[in-house]
Amino acid sequence: MCVLSLLALSALASAQTTAYVSKTGNDGNPCLQASPCRTFAGAYALYKTDTPLTIIALDSADYSNGSTLTIENTVIDGGAHGAFLSGPNGGPAIYFAFWATVRNLTIIPGTSAGSSGIGGGGSALTLDHAAFVAPQGSSSVAVGVAAFSAARFDFAHVTVTGGTDGFDLAPASPETTYRVSIADSSVDVASTGISVDGGSATIRDSSVLNAVNGLIFKVSGAVTTNAILDHTQISGNTTGLSVNAKTTVMMSYCLLSLNSVGVSLSGGTLQSFNNNVFFGNGSDGVAATHGVYGYGMK
Repeated sequence: MCVLSLLALSALASAQTTAYVSKTGNDGNPCLQASPCRTFAGAYALYKTDTPLTIIALDSADYSNGSTLTIENTVIDGGAHGAFLSGPNGGPAIYFAFWATVRNLTIIPGTSAGSSGIGGGGSALTLDHAAFVAPQGSSSVAVGVAAFSAARFDFAHVTVTGGTDGFDLAPASPETTYRVSIADSSVDVASTGISVDGGSATIRDSSVLNAVNGLIFKVSGAVTTNAILDHTQISGNTTGLSVNAKTTVMMSYCLLSLNSVGVSLSGGTLQSFNNNVFFGNGSDGVAATHGVYGYGMK
């Protein structure tokens, strides 16, 4: 039995395909480490029927081809060299289906309306040590994706600076439920930092700064959902935290500071434990959260 299991694992490992890109590569190459391709799109086009596929950048360069990189069931790895990917105006830099992982990569969305870093939808999206950089005032969204049923979105060590919106997460259909995990990340944008529609979210050790709407938890469909905020800073926003109908947010060890309004409740429930800090807001906006848990330290 053990021998058979090892053989099965060996067969699975051998079925995985790794392609390579380099600033000195050529998309006519076979995308091997010794003979790399030039763009992520070139490598994906060559091996797109081989799943799972991992594409690794060997050095620092822009690995775009001027249009959207469309992938499915693929890992895009910028390596340890400062690789980046520029997106087109009016569309996403990366459009994914089914599942995708993006790590060690800086994404520069286009600047016009409809531009984004990552778009599409599927059952899983993992971001690890990714950065989204857009000029302040540009009309771009870092991540705007739709969740399939029981999808998982896992974002860790992600930085978003500039652009209109940070993470805009929504269900593919009104009855869809999905899970979101955001950790050790920072979002600093103009309009909406993080919006979770219908998903159960956990946000830890992160910050949401300087937006019109810092965090929005809402349900547009038929489900009810909950979220956990832990050790997270919400500062400098017009409205720091919005909790809408059919949503329950549990908040612990968080800092809400220098917002025009700290918390806005629109039919939702906030369970704010006595270890939070509200400081320097125009209005804390938390009178409706008094009860078993209190609403934080003054």
